[in-house]
Amino acid sequence: MNPDETIAGKQIGGKAMVFFWLAAVFLTILGSKLWLIDLYGSALPWWDQWVTEGWSLYIPFMEKNLALKDLFAGHSEHRIFINRVLSLLLLVLNGQWDARLGMTLNALITAGIGVILSAFAWTLLSRKHLAVLCLFNTLVFSLPFSWACTLLGLTGKEVLIVFALLAIWFLLRSRLFSWQWFLGFLCALFSLVTMGSGFCAAASVLLIILLRTVMQRGPDFRRRSESHGGQVAGGSAGASRLGENLISMTILLAVFIAGLLLMTSVPEHMALRPDNIHAFFVYFGQNLAWPNSDLPWTAFIIWLPSLLLFYAHIFRRIDERSSAEFVLGFGLWAALQDAALAFSRCGAITSRHTIFLCLSLPINFLAFLLLLHQRPAMPFLRKCLMVVFLVWLCNAGYDLWKISDKTHLVEAASDKQHFKQCEINVRSFLQTDNIADLANKPLYDIPFPNPEQLALVLRNPHIRAILPSCVADANKPGPLSVFVSKLTPMGDKLLIIGITLLVVLTGIRFYQSLGSGKGF
Repeated sequence: MNPDETIAGKQIGGKAMVFFWLAAVFLTILGSKLWLIDLYGSALPWWDQWVTEGWSLYIPFMEKNLALKDLFAGHSEHRIFINRVLSLLLLVLNGQWDARLGMTLNALITAGIGVILSAFAWTLLSRKHLAVLCLFNTLVFSLPFSWACTLLGLTGKEVLIVFALLAIWFLLRSRLFSWQWFLGFLCALFSLVTMGSGFCAAASVLLIILLRTVMQRGPDFRRRSESHGGQVAGGSAGASRLGENLISMTILLAVFIAGLLLMTSVPEHMALRPDNIHAFFVYFGQNLAWPNSDLPWTAFIIWLPSLLLFYAHIFRRIDERSSAEFVLGFGLWAALQDAALAFSRCGAITSRHTIFLCLSLPINFLAFLLLLHQRPAMPFLRKCLMVVFLVWLCNAGYDLWKISDKTHLVEAASDKQHFKQCEINVRSFLQTDNIADLANKPLYDIPFPNPEQLALVLRNPHIRAILPSCVADANKPGPLSVFVSKLTPMGDKLLIIGITLLVVLTGIRFYQSLGSGKGF
């Protein structure tokens, strides 16, 4: 075999390993979510779905009264255009209102987030350390602490994370007005009509580009430019970069302002906000400190890698500046989400909020790897950094273990009992049309807190025609419902396949590291 064939074979083998690693991440995360859906999920729509989907979307759509402006109408503090489009698409394709479709879609998106984060991080690290990235991200996104998000049929949080990831990646790493830049810009716009905090993507990129501009105007940067290309060439390139940065910041500022203007105010939700600035910072610290939210000061430990990376980016001018910009930008976005949550929903952290809070772990894990990827002037500093990294990893692992015990599954099982009672009560109402079947019930024994409004929706003939078969025997399950009913019982099998694949790949990578003398 000639050398060219050997190189080609190694490249093909390398691509195959990357594919299998990412496939293992996807299957493990997806399997864990489908397993939860199969055990504890219900096809009956739940809570906000009766308003956002049933009353304000499906009824006008089937009565042919749905206007484009209705898709952009506010819900709570949000504009949920993307969510409504996805809900309509699922209804049209399935012909039935089945909450499990939204759950399955969210499971697929969450698995995709794990894959995207792993692939992006691998790229930032010069295509190294794929094994540890995949293992860590799989662990974070597979554990059941966010079970409430998994069992919610509404899409939104997961879609927002995908849009933010893509927007920050392409806007920071692409030339102005290239097709990649426009893709990032489109994702930033879509974020505005996904959730009320959608403007955070544009704000994060804006601040990072502002930091980039300030650093490019500094004396150290000018000296390096002049030493590489001469004073005239360096000045010309600097002026060009400054112009691009100013244009980008102007556009992003417009997107940010548009996001603020699109937000809606709900007087009833004012009571959910913190009473004073001190309370806000306490709740903000709790969010940043997750998964150890009982001790807000531990937020410093969780976010220490990002702080160190920021310091290195500012004062040491690390080699992978664009890599550091993405990590800092996405970390800033996650922190802004935590701040938005502390401002709008202060109080105890619930399971459905952890889909945002858990992002601090892969972000700071990547920040540590990026720092270790550098070559510090003093080997002693690298050894100290490695010790700090191991301590941080042990702390994060312990915190994850502490919050991922059986308590979450007990809570999910409790909700399952409520779902069953909801199905019984709704089925009885559909048969008798007696409001007594819905009124004066325990809070979670009907799928919407207001029995009169729920009855109004259930009495609509269009809604009755699309209700899931778990409460309406006459309604035949749609094709997607049939597919999901066959897919969700396979969740445990997909989980086992994914974990097995991870174990095999880890063994292969460990064997390779012994032969090459390099780490994971």
